[in-house]
Amino acid sequence: MLLGTTSASTYGAGGKFYALPTGSTNPTGISTGTWSTSGNAINFFSGVGTGVAYAGAITLNGSITLYTSASDRRLKTNIVPITGVDSGPIIDALNPCSFTMISNGSVEKGFIADEFQNVISSSVFGLPNQVDSNGNPIYQAIDSASPEVIAYLVAEIKSLRARLKAANIA
Repeated sequence: MLLGTTSASTYGAGGKFYALPTGSTNPTGISTGTWSTSGNAINFFSGVGTGVAYAGAITLNGSITLYTSASDRRLKTNIVPITGVDSGPIIDALNPCSFTMISNGSVEKGFIADEFQNVISSSVFGLPNQVDSNGNPIYQAIDSASPEVIAYLVAEIKSLRARLKAANIA
């Protein structure tokens, strides 16, 4: 199925669905084909009209699938390092916990979405205790491995390493 284009051959072998935004050469698509080295299986865009911007992709890189966010330096301004002063309070505010999943009784480790949202809101989708018009729950979703979370973790590790080195411990 093709939307906005007449050929999927440009976007990878064996493509099954593509939607090509007007004026774009990067389709949103699902492909069952293979690439010799890498390629985007699904591209994501945000915005409307002329403000449409590349947001990320599900990318195939050899035998690895990557869930990527747009991170090219050319997409950013005001780049400033995160320091231990910034990361410490964030790390301290996170509440990792153990819990049992109601659906299957499995014991898991992780975070509670509404608690996490209070600390790093961009990594949580949805609202606490949200319901639809029939009163059915709309569950929150969390990405505790988002680029923002990883940036805070790395900044805090670097800060800890620097303090250990300064104390002649490492």
